[in-house]
Amino acid sequence: MAATKKSYTKLALMILLVGLISLEIGVFTGGSLNIGNVLMVMSCLMAALLIYISPRIGAGKRFYLIGPDYVYITYLAWCALSALWSLDPIGTLTQTIYLGALWLGCSAVGMQASPSMAANYLLRAAVVIALASFAMIPVSSQLAFQPFSSTGLPELRGVFAHQLRLGAFMSVCVAFIMIGVLDGSSRSLVGQNAATRWAMFLILFICMVAALARSYTAYMLLALPISILLSRRGWIRWTTIVLVGAMVTFIMIYADQIVGLLGDEGGDVTLSGRTRVWEVTMSAYEEGPALRGMGYATFNLPAFDSMWNYYRPPHPHNSFIAALFETGLIGAVLTAVFILSQIVTVVRSANMRRATSLGLFLIIMTFLASLTGVNYAGKPSTLFGLTMLFVAIEGRLVGSVNSVIRKQRSGARRASKLQSVLPAAPSSSEVTR
Repeated sequence: MAATKKSYTKLALMILLVGLISLEIGVFTGGSLNIGNVLMVMSCLMAALLIYISPRIGAGKRFYLIGPDYVYITYLAWCALSALWSLDPIGTLTQTIYLGALWLGCSAVGMQASPSMAANYLLRAAVVIALASFAMIPVSSQLAFQPFSSTGLPELRGVFAHQLRLGAFMSVCVAFIMIGVLDGSSRSLVGQNAATRWAMFLILFICMVAALARSYTAYMLLALPISILLSRRGWIRWTTIVLVGAMVTFIMIYADQIVGLLGDEGGDVTLSGRTRVWEVTMSAYEEGPALRGMGYATFNLPAFDSMWNYYRPPHPHNSFIAALFETGLIGAVLTAVFILSQIVTVVRSANMRRATSLGLFLIIMTFLASLTGVNYAGKPSTLFGLTMLFVAIEGRLVGSVNSVIRKQRSGARRASKLQSVLPAAPSSSEVTR
């Protein structure tokens, strides 16, 4: 029974990962109909169905919500409500359904999967993606490499639609292996054979470097130590919080000086034109309904083409600016609360398991990537989907333990009440008399 139930969980996990990865596959993302979104929705629903029927084979778990779920459901409701004033209500509702399906699939699989199981299957899929991307080079270099390289060097995109997405995906997988090595859990993540572990790491690392996704590599290198330190208890965690807070405050106060320093050193002070996109988007937001925004998933509508003179970006290149523009101040606040609730959930899981939280790494990685791209508060992406999956898994581990503790306390209270109503046992002297 248990083995059959575990097989259902593994199958559901594999189907879900295929759906999440399909969001970035090049052949699925072109055209008027994004096949990647359709495959993702189908995969999420199939995974949820498998998890639903698997308890009927063995002793299953009752589906329940965790803290971030309540915030995210509220956010989804607000996105759906924005269809009332959206210029494309059908598109708004469709994209909201995509997000709802992603949440359902990740939450369902999170009921029964473990972090090591999910990481193991993710790393296997990443090796397949990397090898397939390398195989595309001799077949068609035009498809294998990103057109109009920003560095002047070949930027591998492989089977993905964009080299930045490939680089982000490989950076996450490389970080997972590094976390496994530091925690002593690499065997459960990668396998028992040392040669296999090294081969897997080298394949993923080479693919990450070949993608030349410099920003995502930097995000990974920053998120990795922060997540490791925040997963520790006591003074290490609090020192990390203070240092990160101080660093963020310093950047906010001296932002102009930092940008000027980059200019003196010959750097791209516009972050490849992103700052211009941010300025135009914020100007449009300030002129519109600030509280409710223009409607979810409306940024790339032709109605807003007049905002741009030359380059027409597909998104604002910042998740929080995107949230303001599309869902207003309410949506932006819900996004911030959702991220905070995710952090609290996975930190509690790290406390319980005494291990580095993979979910925490993904939250920080996705947050940093959201500063120059759209992951949170945007349309579904692989990076955001993986974050949702691992937060769902780790959060429900905490929920399972809390459920056991509540049952034990409830049993203790019932035993105490029963003892109080029962007559006291006679003493030995009374028995003698």
